[in-house]
Amino acid sequence: MKFLLDTNIVLPLEPTGPGGIEPNSALAAELMRIAYGAGHDIFIHPTLRVDVARDRNAQRLAIREVLLGKYRQLPFPPAPTPQLLEAFGAPGEGTNDWVDLQHVAAVAADAIDYLISEDAGIHRKARRVGLERRILYLADAVAVVRGLLPTPPQPPPAVEPVKAYALPLDDPFWNSLRGDYPGFDKWLQGCRLQHRDAWVIWGPHREIAGACLLKDERGPELGMEGKILKLATFKVSESHRGFRYGELLLKAAFETARAGEYDWIYVTVFEKQAELLETFENFGFDEWQERKANGELVLRKQLRPNNADRLLPAIEFHRRFGPYLVKADGVAAFVVPIQPRFHRLLFPDAEAQLSLSAGAHPFGNAIRKAYLCHAQIRQIEPGAILLFYRSETERSVRVVGVAEDTLVSDNAAAIARFVGTRTVYALRDIEEMARQSVLAILFRQARIVSPPMPLTQLQQVGVLRQPPQSIMRVPEATLPWVADLVEWTGPAGPPS
Repeated sequence: MKFLLDTNIVLPLEPTGPGGIEPNSALAAELMRIAYGAGHDIFIHPTLRVDVARDRNAQRLAIREVLLGKYRQLPFPPAPTPQLLEAFGAPGEGTNDWVDLQHVAAVAADAIDYLISEDAGIHRKARRVGLERRILYLADAVAVVRGLLPTPPQPPPAVEPVKAYALPLDDPFWNSLRGDYPGFDKWLQGCRLQHRDAWVIWGPHREIAGACLLKDERGPELGMEGKILKLATFKVSESHRGFRYGELLLKAAFETARAGEYDWIYVTVFEKQAELLETFENFGFDEWQERKANGELVLRKQLRPNNADRLLPAIEFHRRFGPYLVKADGVAAFVVPIQPRFHRLLFPDAEAQLSLSAGAHPFGNAIRKAYLCHAQIRQIEPGAILLFYRSETERSVRVVGVAEDTLVSDNAAAIARFVGTRTVYALRDIEEMARQSVLAILFRQARIVSPPMPLTQLQQVGVLRQPPQSIMRVPEATLPWVADLVEWTGPAGPPS
């Protein structure tokens, strides 16, 4: 795979003095270590030097010019297409936007597989031209590279429910929050005294890898009515990024909201936290029209759809109101067989019968995942319901997913780019599969079926006639039964 580094990734890699070490320096160094170790190609764009040359500190500029010499420059960089010029507004040569445009042009021309950038503006513009999956934040880039390794490292075991007083005050995890919020320690002490509920992911040395503090509120508040869950703190440690722990914490938050029958869930974030903003947006949080007094944005997610919301396209409905709510009316469904060894990797929470456990791979911790196979079916529309059937010994449906997108290809690099951090397969496995045409499905995990739905019951209702050997479309006559299964939200269990 070929990666292109933006200026905001290179500079943290090359501090020119003790004061030049940035929060992203350690993660950027980790990216380089594992990428080079796995044989990936790392490039910088020739126009990156235009960005660096803006430094008014002559001594620091001279040092950086020397340090940049160790990076491979992208040869014969492609020119921007008319489509890109329209999206970027044809910026003047030498400007920041012009440099950004040259970098994105390399992605559009497939000169590289991924551009790695912390610039939120590049990510926004990439969405306009359909390249958003190939512009990665640093943590996602680390997750991609780790995911393509044959033996990725082990992350912490689970998200754990605790009281706020169980979170150590002297953990470096809190340092960035202290800088952003005056009086943070006093507030945190109040949370401890109130026995505030929290979710935590512990690191291997019992340090905080990620945490989320919770607060119950009642509307009307910020345009919300009813029972409200506030994520009073939501953070992944800088030293534990790249394992998709943000989505793992969101799983816990969504489970809390579902179990507590909340009407809304919300969080406040600063505009500079672009990666976090994008994550919440991907899961249906919208921005309230007013900001907090300290400048924070208010991101809200409604949990109870109205009748008008039911008219939304299935995938948009699921983004806004999922992961537990699934639109089934008029939506196709498919049974997707998956071998036990891949089921354990892709759905570790279903294996443990705990919806908050973490897996050994970043994709196991995530809500957004991918599935690869050689199935002949090609028409799986966004929003389609996926019933994942654990084959061989158990022979039952344990997990429900919602399809986002599909790709059919025999190009291993294109497949790897498409699935990103979501797949159970290492790059060498994808290359082996791509000897024949591969169907890649991006999907969102909606819920775990508990107890699992056995083959005998699937046969009784007409969903299956025999154990599936490949992806099978659910007969139209049984779709009402599927709708009852996936739309169930009560405490008694799925339909019988």
